Amino acid sequence: MTTTRPLPLPDGPHVAGRQRTVAFGFAAGSIGGMLASSSALTPFYPILEQRLEITPLGISLVFAIYAVTLLAALLVAGSLSDHVGRRSVISVGFVALALGAVVVAAVDSAPALFGARALQGAASGLLTPALSALLLDAASFRHPGRGALFNAVTPGIGLALGTLIGGVSVSLFRLPLPLTYNALAVVYVGLAAAVWLFPETSPRRAGVRRSLIPHVSVPRPVRTLFLVSAPALIACWATGGLFFSLGPSIIIERFHNNSSLLQGAVVAILPAAGAIAVVTLRRLTPRIVSIAGATALAVGTMLALAALAADALPGYILAVIVIGVGFGTSFYGVVGTLAPKTPERERAGLFAAIYVTSYLSFGVPTVAAGVLASATSVSLAATASGILIAALAAAAALSRLRFRE
Repeated sequence: MTTTRPLPLPDGPHVAGRQRTVAFGFAAGSIGGMLASSSALTPFYPILEQRLEITPLGISLVFAIYAVTLLAALLVAGSLSDHVGRRSVISVGFVALALGAVVVAAVDSAPALFGARALQGAASGLLTPALSALLLDAASFRHPGRGALFNAVTPGIGLALGTLIGGVSVSLFRLPLPLTYNALAVVYVGLAAAVWLFPETSPRRAGVRRSLIPHVSVPRPVRTLFLVSAPALIACWATGGLFFSLGPSIIIERFHNNSSLLQGAVVAILPAAGAIAVVTLRRLTPRIVSIAGATALAVGTMLALAALAADALPGYILAVIVIGVGFGTSFYGVVGTLAPKTPERERAGLFAAIYVTSYLSFGVPTVAAGVLASATSVSLAATASGILIAALAAAAALSRLRFRE
């Protein structure tokens, strides 16, 4: 059995500053690359609806399956890399993600698409905590906030790039789906191999079996604050689910524009604006960031609904920018508020509760929107979802204003 060794600290006698920097860059880039696999499929959804003869409900179920399997894998294997090492978990995760990408590339039926997304979700659930931990492991103690900042920013960058890649592929190439996902599969195989070039940052330790038992809890010191923050989590992740599943269909039906490049670009604005907002507002207190994020989410959603009603595409794009600011900063503010107030030994349970709330909000409202879209229209489903999201975000902003902690 291969033994693991910790990555040397930056200022010790065995300085490995350059290797630490490369490992940090690998982890950050890998997080973005992993999420690109999820969002790259968004511009393909209208095409898959026609080719596979599935309804908007089918598309929302495809999306929800990804969220559910990701959550399940994250809850079961979230601490696995703490016990068996980061490298092995990351390597296995990227191999599984590559297999999922190959299946997507060859998809010819709805069941195959469901299976591929389930595999992608499970692989992402395995990778997310291991890559995030590696990012924090490799961050220099001279810049203690850099790991947390990149953990918050790189997902938005990856989601934005994935959506843009998908939109460009559909617009420019004759066989865009196989080209996009086979290329991603090659990248993931490369990442699975490349992680072994770095020293192990988490030595093996006992407790593997116990770590596989999901533990979800909200510690007593933050229970009230968690309840106050929950509407922001729900509104934020429901927004992501709506845009990444039905976003292109909204543009097609409401603005009568079939450009996959435009559809991908508009959806990409959401996470991109969120990442930029997190970097811009990172020096503010988490409470202020939470209030600003929830307010932006509520205002932006109402502006988007007005633009949809007026068939105003430029106004809709501007509204998506505002929504994106709220999308990125709401989650960042909630985590930044709750984590420091939670005892370190109880943070795993807290983050499990945050992830359960978030990924259920990612999937369940999306399925509800798909049911409504299949029964009526995508526009009506978007309007109903938007009203609910705006109400939740406004409630979150008001409650956070009143709660002074």
